[in-house]
Amino acid sequence: MRIPIVAHTSIATIGSFCTLLGLEFRPKNALKPPPMTLAQVTVGGYQYWIVEFRYGKKRFRRYFKTEAEAKRYAKQVQRDFDHAKAVLEELTAPERIRVAEAVQLAKKHRIDLLECVREAIRKPQIEQKRLEAAIESFLEAKKLAGVRPQYLRQIKWVLTRFLAQIAVEFVDEVDLEILRAFFRQQKWKAPTRRSVLIDLRTFFEFCKTQNWVRENVARKLELPRFDEKAPEILSVQEAKVLLKTVKEDFPRLIGYLTIGLFAGLRPAELDRLSWQDVWLHQKVIHVRGRVAKTRRRRLVTIQPVLSAWLEIADQSDIRPTNFDRQWKALKRKAGVKWAHDILRHTFASYHLAYFKNPALTAHEMGHRDQEMLYRHYRELVTPTEAQEFWNLSPEIL
Repeated sequence: MRIPIVAHTSIATIGSFCTLLGLEFRPKNALKPPPMTLAQVTVGGYQYWIVEFRYGKKRFRRYFKTEAEAKRYAKQVQRDFDHAKAVLEELTAPERIRVAEAVQLAKKHRIDLLECVREAIRKPQIEQKRLEAAIESFLEAKKLAGVRPQYLRQIKWVLTRFLAQIAVEFVDEVDLEILRAFFRQQKWKAPTRRSVLIDLRTFFEFCKTQNWVRENVARKLELPRFDEKAPEILSVQEAKVLLKTVKEDFPRLIGYLTIGLFAGLRPAELDRLSWQDVWLHQKVIHVRGRVAKTRRRRLVTIQPVLSAWLEIADQSDIRPTNFDRQWKALKRKAGVKWAHDILRHTFASYHLAYFKNPALTAHEMGHRDQEMLYRHYRELVTPTEAQEFWNLSPEIL
């Protein structure tokens, strides 16, 4: 067995030296050089020089071709022990106890203590960052990256709630059990838990790139699975009531409502859309990159029914002043059921049923492919209902 040379005076090195020798680290006895035997022996008809010594219950033996090599090895072993002894004598009592505990623990679990120390040295040392400061830095980085204000508000809400409900000071103190306890405290349904966990994964990945944590602990939690429900859409009769109400009582909302219903724009896209991008003569709506959720510009067809409604719409603002108050009043007076993204879901379902072209419907909605359409936006609609929907012009109401 080749006895390693002690190269420096770290506590971990002394403990590792003893571990490799198979020794228990007994500070009281220090490291006394063992008596060594140097002799010439014949093995298999060949002559060798042997260096042999005992330490504790173990015997160490090494063969060499020449006497000079054997003597150099014996001197090196002597120097190693002398050096280890000198370092050991410099350790304080608490340091000796910790080294002894480390050696015994490594021995118990059959761990190579020296390799553990080397691995720790190879790993980059993380910078301690307070959780609150880490969140502020993350949000600022996202803001500088140009993310949408709506996304920034959402992830800020998640991280603010997270900060308020966990009792840690530094971001690297967050472990798997803390994350599990955080989610156990919430009464969220599976889709919300999934969304929040994705946001936390994004945050901890940022912290990892900043060298504030060693790993993305949020990735150790599995994303919740759930059966997706069919989207809620407006029936033809409900759409008719809604359109009749907006025409008679809320004319300034005609553009917003009908573009959402008959062109399928997202609410956030409607909020950013201007009349300059509604090209009635070309029969298309130009959804610019700054307007689109995906930041990819697209052209959405203005169907004849939508064209008829836009002709009578107030073209000063698509989202007029006091919009929130008027929008709530419209829904209340119409008395129709309402759900998240119901106008977009309604458009997708009736468009697919009428045109029978999934690729076209997905394109109009700004999707890369048809998967999103079938997963989230499609509800079963009969051809008769679809025909009636696309004929809901202002003239018949």
